[in-house]
Amino acid sequence: MAETRIPSAQVKDGSLTDADIAAANKDGAAGTASMRTLGTGATQSCAGDDSRLSDNRTDAAAIHDDVSAEISAVAEKTTPVSADLLIIEDSAASNAKKRVQIGNLPTGADAEAFHDDESSEISALTQKVTPENGDHLLIEDSAASNAKKRVLWSSLPGAGAAATVKVKASDETLANSTTLQADDDLTLAVGASETWEFELVLTVSEAANNPNIKLRMGASGGLTGSIEYCWRFWSGTISFGTISDFTTDTGGLSLSTSKVTLTISGTVKGTNAGTLQLEWAQDVSDADATIVHALSKLIAHKV
Repeated sequence: MAETRIPSAQVKDGSLTDADIAAANKDGAAGTASMRTLGTGATQSCAGDDSRLSDNRTDAAAIHDDVSAEISAVAEKTTPVSADLLIIEDSAASNAKKRVQIGNLPTGADAEAFHDDESSEISALTQKVTPENGDHLLIEDSAASNAKKRVLWSSLPGAGAAATVKVKASDETLANSTTLQADDDLTLAVGASETWEFELVLTVSEAANNPNIKLRMGASGGLTGSIEYCWRFWSGTISFGTISDFTTDTGGLSLSTSKVTLTISGTVKGTNAGTLQLEWAQDVSDADATIVHALSKLIAHKV
């Protein structure tokens, strides 16, 4: 075999250049032994301190926890099926990443929520048999596109408001006076622009000698507004009437030594705040007392 090698002694220092070396021997195809130049080409080698060898390099195809708009840029599947996969962090395994099939996801129903198509959810709750003014209710506000809001029990119109009840603890007597006086117990605070429905159930009698009784629903403490009420009285015969102001009284109603029932019911609307009060006196001044008995009561609702 003919000698084709050139002894190193015959190569002049620096006389071989890049052009003298075949490209295949410098940066050969992948898998082919060759010398490699340094660089970023597909067939080149990289230096030992090249940033591409660092663990801190950025993976442009990864999803990151601090980069916005990565998921929204991914192609969307508009009709998922049960076999499709999601990536999760497993809360029961130190948040290790795992995959889960859509078909294996929980149904999504919240067992503690109220639903618009589920029966017997409210009836299953513990009942509060005596609501209080500070209790809250959940409503949908018809004046705000049915947005959900809370409302206090005391703010409900009509029947939702708690009743105000006043009951006489003991008999109250009056003698030798035809001047109307405020009852010691049966009064009602009325706020400005408030409307109240009220009813009084009175047990009345006299000691002797027929001093009888007269009554009215009077205003004090600055109360102004409008009122209308009717009174009904049974003492052998039925008496009744209607009054539409704070100053007119019933006139004399005949009593006896036996207890009888007198009722007053009506509506008051306050313009300025003050007190609505039962006022009563003898129709004929007499030393024998006129009596409004214990357990007479006033019941009122704000409407």
